[in-house]
Amino acid sequence: MNGKEAAPLQAAASLFKAATYHLHTLYLLTKSNLKCVLLPHTIFALSIHLSSPLLTMVPNQPLSTTFSRISHILTWVYLNQLLCDISNQRLPSSIAQDTISKPWRPIPSNRLMPSNLRHLLIVAIPFVLYCTRFVGGTRESAAIIILLYIYNDLEAGDESPHLRDLLNALALTSFSLGATRVALGDAGEINEKGHQWLILTGAMIFFTISVQDLRDVEGDAATGRKSLPLVHGDDAARWMLASAIVLFSLACPMFIGNSLLVTMGLGCLGVCLAYRILWYKGVEADERSFTLWAVWCVGIYCLPIFRTLGVVDGI
Repeated sequence: MNGKEAAPLQAAASLFKAATYHLHTLYLLTKSNLKCVLLPHTIFALSIHLSSPLLTMVPNQPLSTTFSRISHILTWVYLNQLLCDISNQRLPSSIAQDTISKPWRPIPSNRLMPSNLRHLLIVAIPFVLYCTRFVGGTRESAAIIILLYIYNDLEAGDESPHLRDLLNALALTSFSLGATRVALGDAGEINEKGHQWLILTGAMIFFTISVQDLRDVEGDAATGRKSLPLVHGDDAARWMLASAIVLFSLACPMFIGNSLLVTMGLGCLGVCLAYRILWYKGVEADERSFTLWAVWCVGIYCLPIFRTLGVVDGI
């Protein structure tokens, strides 16, 4: 093979190598939140859609309609999650924390510079808002952008663990509501009980989201971020979180009106999570507890489906 014939192959190989490199960088940028944002809030939206008319003003929808909305929901949630990840990882305090707690992220691992994320954010904000014109959830995306500015640029997320939890709860509730609006489409609307469900799950996030801070104590301490375990002490924080998890494990199925078996199942999962948080400590153990917390959230988000489908109804 002569040089002219080899040139296109070399160019294609270089292009493929560059593409895989940047795709892996994108994965590292969003990796941490895939399990606590993309998956749970996609399931939240599908759960409400499938539970119609329990929490919505929409009559029962065929499964084909639900499946046709999955790509729209995933697109909306992922693009808004990407905005959050870009905004959260670009500032000096976040970089300092990630260097200690998450050195594999793009900036600590020298795959990107802070200026790269800043430029990417400038492009991503209008791009995401433009995309919402076609899939819906524009107001919720705008709310997430405002909350990101308050949390990161105004450093409100570092001031107090309770303010930090409130901002996180508002942002994640915006994810839930936005994804639900995308799932329901233009003709769909959430009813009063649906809005109450959003408030209840938002409160659940507010009182339990600090599970994620247990694994990041060293990085938070180094950067001066006031997290729940640093302000109230590790043991007190764990008891606060464990108590809230058990409480919401009972309150959420009672609100939806689930069967006794479903309530007991979620209660057992909540007790297991609470037990892990109290007795299994350390970075690796707390990382696993955070993963189980995400699973627990998914279990709560699935409660409307279980109620509508009548899982072991009456037991």
